[in-house]
Amino acid sequence: MPVPQVSEALSKGVIDGAVIPYEVVPAVKVQELVKYHSETDPSQHAVYTSAFIFAMNKAKYDSLPPDLKKVIDANSGAETSAWIGKVFGEADVPGRKLSEKNTFNTIAGAELESMKKPPSR
Repeated sequence: MPVPQVSEALSKGVIDGAVIPYEVVPAVKVQELVKYHSETDPSQHAVYTSAFIFAMNKAKYDSLPPDLKKVIDANSGAETSAWIGKVFGEADVPGRKLSEKNTFNTIAGAELESMKKPPSR
């Protein structure tokens, strides 16, 4: 379901919950529509992922003059990825703060590991 539809679906009882980053909570007012939040043990990764890719056609990159390649190279790679990850983590703080009036459930490491296993057939 698209995130903008989460508020209406929660308020009408169509869904009981949603897996969204805290960053989105204020925009869809989830903190006003639910009483509980579940999150992973702080030593574990969250149960959602976000993938962002900055991509460029290799032939186009190769055709650039060295000064422009230098600008792209200086603003990409592992360090830039780490910086962007930090920024996204910090973006969750205000939404989590708004949610603090609700009850939190921490998904323990062992329970989280069992959730990651594929279902038995």
